[in-house]
This record gives sequence, structure tokens and C-alpha cells, in this order.
Amino acid sequence: MITIINFFKNKFFKSKVKIQENGGSTIDYKRKAFVTNYNLALKTLDLSNQAKTIIVLRFLKLVENFKKKKKRTSFFYNLFRLTVTLGSLMVPTLVTIDDEFKERSPLFFLILGISLLVTVSNGIIESFDLVKIYHNSISTSEQLKKEGWNFIGLGGRYKKYNDHESCFRFFLDESENINHNAVLKTVISGTTTSNSGTVVDSDSFSWGIPNEIITS
Repeated sequence: MITIINFFKNKFFKSKVKIQENGGSTIDYKRKAFVTNYNLALKTLDLSNQAKTIIVLRFLKLVENFKKKKKRTSFFYNLFRLTVTLGSLMVPTLVTIDDEFKERSPLFFLILGISLLVTVSNGIIESFDLVKIYHNSISTSEQLKKEGWNFIGLGGRYKKYNDHESCFRFFLDESENINHNAVLKTVISGTTTSNSGTVVDSDSFSWGIPNEIITS
């Protein structure tokens, strides 16, 4: 029993562990805190203060922005999806309670309100494309983290470099490309449905603008 309690305590409640450095001192490693851990690793790199400042102000800011966007989108998507699910289950159940309820009865207005709430929630999910935005935020956030750790460890595409200073510009360029592609996905996702409601092929878009407009 004590072992089970300690397992959950260490997994969910213990926020820091001690890591012994070569010099004998210890540093605090915070679980699941990418920005904090990355800052600790960044201090050990052979980079100028200017380069480290740029990474903190730009790269880590991008990671934080996508993390916040993921949390915000996840909250609203799960809220509206739960509303649709529960409302869809409640309406048939309430109708079967009394098949002959009066149109002006409290039950009638309750069912009407729930039906409208379900319709509005489903419309918001579809109109704002919350599913794609949520998945895009997750994939972009994880891609940025992967790029960041590859840079720290000189792995992946950074294996050919001998030090961090020589691949610093390439790292910034790759980070900006990841962010740029995420923005393009959002723009194209929001413009692939025309005003008439018909779906337009995303291949015919460039920067969210139809090719016919660009070439005319």
C-alpha cells in the first residue's frame, strides 16, 4: 500500500528532483517543465550571452505560446464536445418521460434549451475547426521541443556540427520554419471552406489565397 502511495506521489506531486553535477553542486530538475529545464541546459552551452538571450526571448516564447494555445483550445473543445454528448443523450431521455407534454410546460422549454445548446456547441466546434487547431498546437509544440533538445545535444540534423555556436543560426531558422508552417496550416484550414459551404481543395491555395486571384 505504501509503495503504491509513493508511486503516485512521485509521479504526480513531486515537482523537483536533485541532479548531481560534476562539480559536486546540485540543481533542481522540475518535472514536466520544459522552459525551466531548457534554461538549465542552455546555461551549460558554449554560446554567447547574446545567443542565449535570443533563444530565451524567441524560441522559448514560441514553445510557451503553443502550450497556452493548446490548453485554451483543449478547454473549449472538450467543453463543447461534452455539451453535445450529454445534450444528445438527455433530449431523447426527457422526451420519453412524457410523450404528451404540453408545449408551454417547463419540460418543453428545458428540452428546447438543451437542443439549442447542443446545436450552438456543435456549430462552434465546426465553425472554428477546434479539432484541427488543437492537434496542430500539439504537433507544433512537440516539434519545437524536439528541435530544441536536438540542438542542445547536437543530435539529429545537428550531428554534423562540432559546437553550438556554429549551428545557432541554423537552429533559429528551423524554429522559425516550424512556426511559419503552423501559421500556414491555420490560415489554410480557415479558408478551405467557401462562403457557399462547399469545400475547396487546399492545394489550390497559396498563403490562404486562391491561385486564380494571384494569377489574375
